[in-house]
Amino acid sequence: MPCMVLTDFAVPGLGAAFIREQLDTFWRPFFLLPALTSELITARPEPFLTHELQGKKPPDIFECMDTWLLRENVKQAIEELEPSVHSFLPLRAVTEKTNKYLGIYYAMRIQQVLDAVVVEGSDYQEGPGRLGLEKSKNKRVTTLGTAALDPEKIGHQHLWKQDAAFGAPTFCSDVFRNRIKAIGAKGWKFKACRLGTAKDFENYSW
Repeated sequence: MPCMVLTDFAVPGLGAAFIREQLDTFWRPFFLLPALTSELITARPEPFLTHELQGKKPPDIFECMDTWLLRENVKQAIEELEPSVHSFLPLRAVTEKTNKYLGIYYAMRIQQVLDAVVVEGSDYQEGPGRLGLEKSKNKRVTTLGTAALDPEKIGHQHLWKQDAAFGAPTFCSDVFRNRIKAIGAKGWKFKACRLGTAKDFENYSW
């Protein structure tokens, strides 16, 4: 089954300690621009400042400004599954207070946008299905519930976002999930989705 990709809060995380100006010069453009530019690459934080470690070792994956930060092993696994699809920009991570070098993290741009969500079988803040969607202010599937996906729309893609806007849910194939688990990478958790079409969920309710 495909999955929704979520932050695993059971894993000691790592937070960014960047200055406010970097929101406009790097992080927002990195997320919003359709492609990496030379100006954006030049504007990347050097070094990338983080808070102090919460655990004994840095996490393999953490999130900053709706962007995933990945270790080399995670980046390599993704590129092996989907070569030359997603974009990665290396950042040299250093703790803000103690100046401890944490290594290289790659800021990842998920380049695939695919709305395969089947409304009739998905959960929203105010309830299930189309009625739940219509009642909810937030029109995206709630992470507290389960998403239903149309397998024909997914095709052979392994990692995608529902839309290109800030806060859009991230989804992945079961092959992707299994690969990340196989390399022992920590920082993501995977919530299984339902598969089917609108007709399959005609009687779905809580």
